[in-house]
Amino acid sequence: MQKLKKVKTFVFDKAQYRVSDSSGNTGLLQINYANNPYEMSGAMLDKPAVAEIRLFAEDLLRRKHGRNFASESSIKLEGSHGNL
Repeated sequence: MQKLKKVKTFVFDKAQYRVSDSSGNTGLLQINYANNPYEMSGAMLDKPAVAEIRLFAEDLLRRKHGRNFASESSIKLEGSHGNL
């Protein structure tokens, strides 16, 4: 893995995910990684899907809340950014 020299912080802030259940009902999962809350909005999703989406959101928050990903990047930059 290449260590980044110029980029010092890369932290998730807010994200939106489109979610759906097996019946085709759709909704929106909004996660605030900086402050840890999440909320769902949109059509009425079935209860099993809502439970699974909540587990998904809680897992994402547990893994990404307050974590700096800059040193974990495996991208290799080329061209004018080759000195990174």
